[in-house]
Parts: sequence; structure tokens; C-alpha cells
Amino acid sequence: MTGLDERARRLTEELMASHLLPEPNAADLRLQVRELLRGLVIATDMSGRLLPLSVELSDVWLAVLVTPGLPEHLPDPVELVDVRVGAPGGLTDLFVEWVDRYLTTFGPLEPDVVRYWPAARFLAARGVDPTALVSPR
Repeated sequence: MTGLDERARRLTEELMASHLLPEPNAADLRLQVRELLRGLVIATDMSGRLLPLSVELSDVWLAVLVTPGLPEHLPDPVELVDVRVGAPGGLTDLFVEWVDRYLTTFGPLEPDVVRYWPAARFLAARGVDPTALVSPR
């Protein structure tokens, strides 16, 4: 188990106990927490430029932030920037860079996590299967 997986396990247990999320399924919540942590690692790597979140991950993020003691389980703090402030023409490049960093850092996108990442859904809507992508490195 990696350090990130252990953080995800602890955060999931704490969130389940907090009752801040509406009747979460433990397996789904653990996957969501793991993906949120992965997204924070990528945001840190991208100097906080981009953290595209699904509604589910956004709900988990907010629950973590409002629960005392839980933010300490997060990767190093980053200043997150709302993707809507980016130049419209540059979003494709940012999403491609985000997906590349995900692949490089964590391996292929699994089919059950694509729904959590707007960057992956953006590519899928343009005919690119994000689960078939591999890191070029």
C-alpha cells in the first residue's frame, strides 16, 4: 500500500464516520477519496494551475475541508485555481497536460474513474478513449 493509498484509507474512514456525505458506499467513497488525492498531487505538480473535479469529488473535497483534522491527511497544500479563469483556447492543452501527468504518475486511467475527471471526459467527448492512453515516457 502506498502512502497515498494509506491516506485515502484513513480519510475514507473519517468521512464515513463524519456523516457529512449522504449515505456513501464505502467502496465508492474510497475510490473518490483516492482520486481526489491523486488530483491534488497533480495540482501540486502543475503549480496549482488546474484541478478539474467532478461533482462527486467536489463534494468529498468540501467534506474534507470542513471536517476538523482531515486536511492534515492531504498532500502538501496547493493554491487551486478555478479552471474557468483559463483562456478558452488553452483548455485543451491544459486537459491534455493534466491527463499526461495522471498517466505518468499513476498509470492508465481505469474505466471506473474517468467519470470523476472532466479532463478525461473532455478528451472522450472528442473521440479519444482516455482508458487507452499510456504515458509517452
